[in-house]
Amino acid sequence: MKKLVLLGIIASLLTLASCSSHGEHHHNDHGNSTELPLTVSVEITPKNPEISEEVIFRAIVLKDDEKINGLDSIKFEIWKDGQQEDEHQMLKASSVSKGIYEAKTTFAEEGKYHVIYHINDNTGFHHMDKIVFHVGLTENNELHNSHSHDDGHGENNLIIHNMEISPKQNEKAMIMSHVSMNGTALEGGYVKFEIINEDTGEVEFVPASEKKAGEYVATYRFKSKGVYSINTHVEQKEFDIHDHKKWSVIVN
Repeated sequence: MKKLVLLGIIASLLTLASCSSHGEHHHNDHGNSTELPLTVSVEITPKNPEISEEVIFRAIVLKDDEKINGLDSIKFEIWKDGQQEDEHQMLKASSVSKGIYEAKTTFAEEGKYHVIYHINDNTGFHHMDKIVFHVGLTENNELHNSHSHDDGHGENNLIIHNMEISPKQNEKAMIMSHVSMNGTALEGGYVKFEIINEDTGEVEFVPASEKKAGEYVATYRFKSKGVYSINTHVEQKEFDIHDHKKWSVIVN
């Protein structure tokens, strides 16, 4: 009789342990669910700076309405209207308090300027958005500037960010572009890479697949050494988007 009671107690304890273990496992699964997206707001102080006046670019980064730290790759890409991409200035931001990152600079010329913030989150996604500001001018006095497709910044504030690569001849290389619109990853786009051998003029089109929201990837084997141009084409029917951005790579 005592043995039966003892066996009953052991069985009850095992059942409770099993339930407790199951409860903890479920909680951990919930904690590892889909990453919450980042929310980024950018401030420029002063809003319309004068020549030689110090300008502060500030990014405030939130996740689930809470400011977050631990982002070590936040940059501001700045250029004057009309400048080519190789003339863009890249400022690395520093953390000044929880969730707030700043970079400072001055400008020697008046005119219309653009700034894009670049933030890599813990999932590997590249967040970005573009803001226009003026130095020594007010927006009301600035003439309208026409849109250039080669900038990769469309009428819907579409941004195409091509990741740098260093491919080698006859080895497969991963080509990746991050695409966002109004600061949000562009999902469901049709993206293809137009690859041009600048020495021979040979052209190939390679379709990309969307690995995660806004991230489009393809692999390609570069057959010869030299300079190639890659034109990233982006289409999205829902927002009536058709845009592209051209960039260059050197194959060794």
